[in-house]
Amino acid sequence: MPGNQTQPLSVPYVSWDWGRLVVDRHAALETCLRRRSHLDPRQVLAVASCGAPRVCVQALRRLIAARGWNEPGAHLSFDVLDRDAVLRELHPAQREWVRLALFGPRGEGLTHENKHRQAVYDRLCASILRETNDIPTLQAAAARVLNDPEVRSDPTLAGMLNGFVAQRESEVRAREYSRARQWETQGTARPVSTVAPRKIDKEAERRRVQKAATRLLLQLEETLAHYDLGGARRTVDELKRLNKLHPDVLKQSDIYGSEARVAQLADRLPAFRVQLKKLSEEGAAAAASGDANRAHWISRRLSALHDMLPEVLPTSVFEGMRDEVLAGVASFENKQVHQEIIAEEQAVIREIKHLAAMVHRFYKVEKRLGHDSPVYKQAEKAYREAVAAVFEHDREWLASLMMKLDSLLEDLDDPQGHANAQVDQFLEKVRVALVRLRKGIRSHDGLPPGGN
Repeated sequence: MPGNQTQPLSVPYVSWDWGRLVVDRHAALETCLRRRSHLDPRQVLAVASCGAPRVCVQALRRLIAARGWNEPGAHLSFDVLDRDAVLRELHPAQREWVRLALFGPRGEGLTHENKHRQAVYDRLCASILRETNDIPTLQAAAARVLNDPEVRSDPTLAGMLNGFVAQRESEVRAREYSRARQWETQGTARPVSTVAPRKIDKEAERRRVQKAATRLLLQLEETLAHYDLGGARRTVDELKRLNKLHPDVLKQSDIYGSEARVAQLADRLPAFRVQLKKLSEEGAAAAASGDANRAHWISRRLSALHDMLPEVLPTSVFEGMRDEVLAGVASFENKQVHQEIIAEEQAVIREIKHLAAMVHRFYKVEKRLGHDSPVYKQAEKAYREAVAAVFEHDREWLASLMMKLDSLLEDLDDPQGHANAQVDQFLEKVRVALVRLRKGIRSHDGLPPGGN
C-alpha cells in the first residue's frame, strides 16, 4: 500500500540532514566513477545508501523490488519521481537522495582519464588546423601528431585523431575542388598557393584552443576540490604547454594563479593528514573507553573520506586507521567479556564460601551449646539449608556452570588460550571444594560415602 511504503521513507526522518548526505554520496559516486568508469544500478544504490537511515534504505529497496525496477530489462523514465505516488510525497531533499540512488550523479560526465584525453585531443586538433592549408601540409601534420607519445600509448585518442584528420582531409579536398572548378569557369591559371582561408582557420583554431583552456581550468578546479595534488600538477603542466603554443589565449596571471593554488594545496595536505590521524586516534580512544557508537561513527567517517579523497587517504593508510579503531572496539568488548567471566567466578566463590561458613558455624555452635538453645536451633536450621544447597551443587550444576563459562569464552578473543586454561583451573578448584565440603558433611552426619 502507498501509505505503508511511504511511512518508513519519510517518518521520522524528515529532519535527517539529507542535503549533506546527497553532497557526500554524490562525491563518493564521482570518485567511484573515476576509478571504474562504470557502475551498474546495484552498485549506484549501494554507494548512495551508505550513511542513510537503514529503515529508509530497506524501504527504498522494497519499493524498487515491488516496482520491478531492479529487473535486467527495466527502464526508468527521468520523471519517475514525479509520477510515482510514493516518491511524490517525499520531502524534496529526500527525493534528491532517491534520485541519486536511482540514476547516479547528475551529468556524471567523463572520467579523469577521458578529460585528459579530450584536452590532448583539442590541443592536437588545434595544432593540425594551424599548420594545414593543403593535402601535403595536412599529411605532414597528421604524421607528426600520430607519432606523439601520448597518441601512440592511447589507441582511443589515436582513433579520435584519425577521424579528425579524415574529416579535415575531406574539407581540404572539397575546398580545392571548388576552387579548381571556379578557376576553370573563369579561365584563369591556378595559383600555386593561397592564404585566403587563413583567417577562418585561425578563428576555428582560437575557439578550439579557448575550449581546451576552459576544460583544463575546470579540470584543475575538480582536482583541487578533491585534494588530488598529482592530478592538479599534471593539469597545470597541460596549461603551461597550451600557453607556450598559444600565448594569446591564456593570461599569464592564470598560470601563476594556478601554480599558487597547487602550491597552497601541497602546503595544506600535511596538516590535513595530521587531522585525519588525530581523527583516527580519537576513534581508537573512544573504542578504548567503551564509546562504541562514537568509534563506529569515526570509522564510517574515515571510510567516506577515503571514498571522496583517495589521494589524501590512500587505501593502505585508510585500512590501517580503520583497523586501529576496530581493534580498539574489539579490545574493549574483549575486556568486557573477561570481566563478565571474572564476575561469574567471583559469584560462585562467594556462594561456596557462604555455604562453607554456615556449615562450620554450626559445628562450633554444636560444641558450645545444647540442643535446646534457640541459637543452636537457628544455627541448625541454617545448617540444613546449607547442606541441601551443597548437595544441589552436583555434577549437573557444575556442567551447567561450565557451559555458561564456555559461552562467554566463545565471545572472547583468546588465541593463546590463557582464559580457557584459567577457567579450567577454576572449575577444578570448585569441584574439589564441593567434594571436600560434602565429605565433611557426610562424616559429621554419619551418612554413607558418596561419589564426587
